[in-house]
Amino acid sequence: MYEGVVAEAERAMALCHSSTKSLQSLAKQRAAIAPHFDAVGGPTLCAPIASVGDPRQYSSSTAFLKALGLNLKGHSSGKHQGRLAITKRGPSIARKILYYCSLRAVQRPELKQWYNSFRRIGSVHSPATSEHRSMKGLEAMMRKLWKSLWYVYQHNESSQYSNVFPGRPLDKPENRKRHNPKGHSERITP
Repeated sequence: MYEGVVAEAERAMALCHSSTKSLQSLAKQRAAIAPHFDAVGGPTLCAPIASVGDPRQYSSSTAFLKALGLNLKGHSSGKHQGRLAITKRGPSIARKILYYCSLRAVQRPELKQWYNSFRRIGSVHSPATSEHRSMKGLEAMMRKLWKSLWYVYQHNESSQYSNVFPGRPLDKPENRKRHNPKGHSERITP
């Protein structure tokens, strides 16, 4: 019984490996993908581009993010101001791959400091708040990565993680809140 399952798993892994190799060779041949191949990776680039098309065909980075379902939308009424969240209207497979790409990206030293500071902003009263901030940070990283990728496609530049936040200070003390021991948040003044 188990031999059939193991054989099927091995066949699927071999098929996945050969598909990845052929996808990588095809991606290196395309002039639009080749400069970004080493920084982002072939399969990571190919899935969103196959889903929504070449980033150069979009007039702005916002339009590109909207096609991927990464644009922000707020839910509010006359009395209640809701949180912003991504719309998730684009292809889900592209967002899934972009999510895994952002998980890899936040481990890079160029982006790790920004992600860690994003997670600490606001008051942290419970572990759920921390997990919520972590997820929002990954969504923000997805948006930043693909906005910067749209830019480098438009300007025929090479993709580098250090250019995701160009010329911008990573720490803004006037916008950060500090958690004090009594459970209240207070603004930090510069």
